[in-house]
Amino acid sequence: MYDITSHSSFEKAQDWIKELKRQAPEDIVICLVGNKSDLIEQRQVTEAEVDEYVSQMNQDPSKVIVQNCSAKTGEGVVEIFNQIALALPVEEAVAGNRSKARGSGVDLGGAHRTTPQQANSCC
Repeated sequence: MYDITSHSSFEKAQDWIKELKRQAPEDIVICLVGNKSDLIEQRQVTEAEVDEYVSQMNQDPSKVIVQNCSAKTGEGVVEIFNQIALALPVEEAVAGNRSKARGSGVDLGGAHRTTPQQANSCC
């Protein structure tokens, strides 16, 4: 995510993407989100710049989601999550559901709750 009113935040987002590409699996879905679409009149990062960057990423274009949103108004937020969900590999989701059905996976039901003291501690 980057702030469309700040070119430096777009540059930082590019650094994060470089790091993702270095460490993440090759088929990772990347979502590049321009925030503050409600401040379009203050925009510093043009859509053309974003499109050019994406075309130079050496990544399958179908695996790169580009979207604008406004955290303030909520515009575009749901669409981002929908696009990410649609871009995820179906085979992995199905395999994950099968392994959960067999009893493996992470228990999110609260069996391993922390005490308030542990929740506030860094260690």
